[in-house]
Amino acid sequence: MDGRPIMTLSSDSPQRSTCTAILPFHNERDRILPVLAAVYDVDLVSRIICVDDGSTDGASAQVIATFPDVTLLCLPDNQGKAAAVAAGLEMVETSHVLLVDADLRDLRASDLTRALDMILHDTNLDMVLLRRMSAGLHARLLRGDLLFTGERVLKTADLRAVLAGQPTGYQLEIAVNAYMIDHGRTVRWAPSSARNILKIEKQHSIHGLMADMWMARSMLSHSGVRGYAYQYLFFAHKRGLSAADTRAQSAALRQRTLLS
Repeated sequence: MDGRPIMTLSSDSPQRSTCTAILPFHNERDRILPVLAAVYDVDLVSRIICVDDGSTDGASAQVIATFPDVTLLCLPDNQGKAAAVAAGLEMVETSHVLLVDADLRDLRASDLTRALDMILHDTNLDMVLLRRMSAGLHARLLRGDLLFTGERVLKTADLRAVLAGQPTGYQLEIAVNAYMIDHGRTVRWAPSSARNILKIEKQHSIHGLMADMWMARSMLSHSGVRGYAYQYLFFAHKRGLSAADTRAQSAALRQRTLLS
């Protein structure tokens, strides 16, 4: 991988029985702290790795000042999301990884906890996608609220295998989906209150619109139209259940039985 990290600030050694969160970011000074606060409140996350992908807005200084016990990696220049995640993955020692975008609004720790609870307590489950339930109509029509979501928890070994194929730019999510399909992995989704911010909203200019269009092109260039169509039609249509959901359903069933 090109471009080695130039700075590392580490927390205590992670616990292998839980999950590591990776947050890649580029110039997200105004958005990353609320996202980090939500991840920080998830008990099942034993370590948080933030990867600064060549930011120039002072985001890293803000992160480490507010959350001094996270692990911070700073890349020397902007290499793209896939490369940033790969840099963070080199430090992961847990069996599972939680990927979280840094530019979200309204992310809740409870949503992340539910997704982690699903996969950590079901050995047959390979990935949980956090579906952005408040996504706009155009995103829902394209299933972008699910297929392109940056919030997902999966096995570390599977993510390493995906990155070995060297996806670039914004191809990571679509590449992970393709890997899960090709290898017969079991994938479910869980609801999330988070909403991502389009680049046109960040930059308020034609440059933001062009960046959004380039991102979509990058995603589709990995799978092609046929690959995307397959994911759209057949991938990850089933919602998962956490242990708490299962207990609630069992309690409701018992209550109905007693009343009948």
